[in-house]
Amino acid sequence: MPRGRTKCQDGKRNAARADKNAEAANANARRADENARKAENETKEAETQLLRARTAEYAAKIGVAQRDIAEGDVTHAEALLGGCASDLRGWEYRYVWTNLRKRRIVLSGHTDPVWSVAFSPDGGRIVSCSGPDPSATRRKSPITR
Repeated sequence: MPRGRTKCQDGKRNAARADKNAEAANANARRADENARKAENETKEAETQLLRARTAEYAAKIGVAQRDIAEGDVTHAEALLGGCASDLRGWEYRYVWTNLRKRRIVLSGHTDPVWSVAFSPDGGRIVSCSGPDPSATRRKSPITR
């Protein structure tokens, strides 16, 4: 009989240990859930900060491109607008892009670099010369935008 009591006592001790282990496991699970929530919140905060930074960069590019257009540096303005994130482009992008397109006239038909350009007095026609012999490659075209 003393032996039976030992088994009973062992069973109670094992049950007590199992209860302690279950409590510890529950506490670990709660800590893991809390850490997961913290990580999720930190991820959301990081994503928010990234969006703010991307938006600030986009706004700066739009502003500089607009200034460049006003100053006549359409090449730099076009490069800036081309570098704007497509998912952030809104009405302001289209507005500045349209202003850029209004200011740029493309001279087509030349195979060599353009050496000189002249406008008619009324501003309706343009003459451009290219190549080593400008008199042989003179082009006249109406100004279209």
